Amino acid sequence: MRRFLVTAVGNRFEILFYLAIETGMRQGELFGLKWVDIDWSRSKINVRRQVQRLKGRGAFFKEPKTKAANRIIEVGNPTIDKLRDQYQHQMELRVIAGDNWKDNDLIFSTTIGTPLDNSNVLKEFYSI
Repeated sequence: MRRFLVTAVGNRFEILFYLAIETGMRQGELFGLKWVDIDWSRSKINVRRQVQRLKGRGAFFKEPKTKAANRIIEVGNPTIDKLRDQYQHQMELRVIAGDNWKDNDLIFSTTIGTPLDNSNVLKEFYSI
């Protein structure tokens, strides 16, 4: 995992991969994370939703599969620092996208703010 994360440095999904390894969150949960889910002062992440894609319906938000999946994850300062980096990166994407930005408040999104597609993330994963 360490070697993978070192190789992922500079990849657009570097922080997504880091958070997946650090927290054990499922892909849909990571894709559904919003900035409002981060408790910056207590270093906690609140898992409240996931993104699901269905043919003909596209991407939509839904509750986690089980009540136990609705949870709060404590993280350390390095993770909070990486999330701050992600926030700065996303602010840059917003500026570049301009009027095309779709404000979903997502931590991990496409370059226009929409939910990620797992096939694009998998391509990057396999290239690393």
